[in-house]
Amino acid sequence: MTKSKNLLCLDLDGVVIDFTSAACEIHGRPGYHVSHWDWYLDWGMTPAQFWKPIKDAGEAFYAELAKPYPWMDELLSIVDEAAEHVLIKSACTTNPASWSGKVIWWDKYIPAKYKKWELDLGSEKYLLAAPGRILVDDYVENIKAFSDYGGCAYLFPQPWNGYTGSDPIARLRAALDNWK
Repeated sequence: MTKSKNLLCLDLDGVVIDFTSAACEIHGRPGYHVSHWDWYLDWGMTPAQFWKPIKDAGEAFYAELAKPYPWMDELLSIVDEAAEHVLIKSACTTNPASWSGKVIWWDKYIPAKYKKWELDLGSEKYLLAAPGRILVDDYVENIKAFSDYGGCAYLFPQPWNGYTGSDPIARLRAALDNWK
């Protein structure tokens, strides 16, 4: 794979970090199978009720509960092969400790050879959209906005965004081979 000189924006939660398992655990529902976005509505929770214990956990949510997906090393290697410029773009809660928790997670789990990438915490990913740039994200709305603003976008396959097949890494490799 030849590296693109263009920018690849990579989401963390739902792509690299297993946010859903940590969120289910903090709500006392470890092992719950998440099959659609806003799954907590199935539990009779409002968004505020869902986010409260995550915000209250502060740094600990990411520093202690959230783990990388088993495919993280292979995914990061594929991204590194595909793009010369990589920006990790990830949203945080309104609790400032969420930001520091993600930085702690980054330092704890990301191998040193990828620390050359920038970690940018914020939710407005579409602001980075431009021809030649690609966003890899699991949230349909982020993909749509990035595409609408002129970027290329790849929906990382997860059950909550409608993907029920196997091997999301092979699909990502194929998508990045076609991007450039």
